[in-house]
Amino acid sequence: MRRFPLYLALVLSIHLPGAYSQEAAANSGRVTLSNGRINVIAKNIPLRQLLEEIRQAAGFSLSTFPGAESEMISAVINDAPLEEALRIVLGRYDSVFLYSTGDSERAGLKNLWVYRKGQATGLEPASAEALADTKGLRAKLNDSDPAVRARAFEAMLARPGIEEHDSIGRAVRAERDDGLRATMIESVRSSGLELRPEFWGSLSADPSENVRMLVLDALEGTPQIRDFAALALTDPSPHVKQRAQEILEHLGAATASPKPGNVQ
Repeated sequence: MRRFPLYLALVLSIHLPGAYSQEAAANSGRVTLSNGRINVIAKNIPLRQLLEEIRQAAGFSLSTFPGAESEMISAVINDAPLEEALRIVLGRYDSVFLYSTGDSERAGLKNLWVYRKGQATGLEPASAEALADTKGLRAKLNDSDPAVRARAFEAMLARPGIEEHDSIGRAVRAERDDGLRATMIESVRSSGLELRPEFWGSLSADPSENVRMLVLDALEGTPQIRDFAALALTDPSPHVKQRAQEILEHLGAATASPKPGNVQ
C-alpha cells in the first residue's frame, strides 16, 4: 500500500517536466523565418504577442493599438512570404506597412502600424516638410524647385510661432516666381494670418500686377486700405488703378452715409 503512492509520485515527477518542455518547445518554435519565408503555428494567443514574435524574427519596428494584448488569435501559415503572412494575421485589423531600402539595394519592411478595424481610415503619411524643423523649412524655402518652396511655405504657414511668421514674410518678398508669390499671398489671406503693415507696403511696388492687385484685396476692410488705395492710383497698371478707385469710392460712400440715428 505504501509503494503505490510512491510509484505514482515518481511517474508524475518524470512526466510533468517533459510535458512542460514540449509546451515550451512548441511556443519557441511558433514563428520561424528562413530566406524571407515564414512559418506560423499559433492557437488562441494574444495578437500583440504573436506580432512581437514575428517582429523579432523579421527585424522591423512595430506599433499596435491599445488592447492588442487581449485580442486572441489563431493562425497556421506554412512557407509564406512575410507580407502575405502578416496580411493573414491582420485580416481583421487596419494596418500600415512602411518599406525602405535603408543600406540595402532592395526595399524591405521597416515599420508596421496596427489599428483596430476602421481606425486607419483617412490616414495619410506626413510630408517631409511637415516633419522638418523651422530651420529645415527655411532652407527649403531657398530650394531651386518651386514645388519644394511651395510645400515648405505651406508647412511654415501652418505653424503658430513668431519666428515662422517672420520667415513667411521674408519668403513672400524673396520668392522669384511671380505665380508662386501670388499663390503665397492667397495662402496668407486664407489662413487669416495678420502680418505687419510694412510687409504689405513692401509688396505695393511688386513687379507683378497680379500681386499688387492681391495686396489691395488683402487689405480691404483694414485701417491701412485707404492709404494703400490712394497710393495705387498712381500705379502703372490700369487694372490696379481701377481697383484702387473702386475701393476709395466705396470708402467715400460709406463715410458720406448718414448714421441711422441721425436720419431726420
